[in-house]
Amino acid sequence: MVLAHITTLGGIAVKPATRRTARHLSGFAVSVGFLILVSGSLWAQSITYPTAIGVIWHRGEEQTITWTGIRGAFVEIDLYRGGRRVETLSHMAPNTGSYAWRIPGNQKVSTEYRIRVTGRSKPHDTGISASPFTIIPPHCNCHQSQRR
Repeated sequence: MVLAHITTLGGIAVKPATRRTARHLSGFAVSVGFLILVSGSLWAQSITYPTAIGVIWHRGEEQTITWTGIRGAFVEIDLYRGGRRVETLSHMAPNTGSYAWRIPGNQKVSTEYRIRVTGRSKPHDTGISASPFTIIPPHCNCHQSQRR
């Protein structure tokens, strides 16, 4: 089967869909103009938090990372900054759909962080934050009155 145009977005092939393409791929109906193929499968993986524009996390806080659609018993969770992996938060976290992470007090301040979650037994099952999020210093207690 030859498709007219193939685009790659971050290692994921995006191909224009036709009714014939949909029948060829397990008979799924196409309601939009594109299919996203990951190693030939129609499995959707996604990070559900953090994913919105404007998410701000503070050093020292505990945040819960959430995801759906990653298959297998365990996942690897990585922290990216500006498109580069800077830290693996867990090599073998149970695949419960959530992971609590306490942000280190010395975490570099940046507006370019993303989370990537990958299935350990199915490395093609991976999701990454749709939008970057920010990590900044801890909340300031500037407005507390000082004791004398």
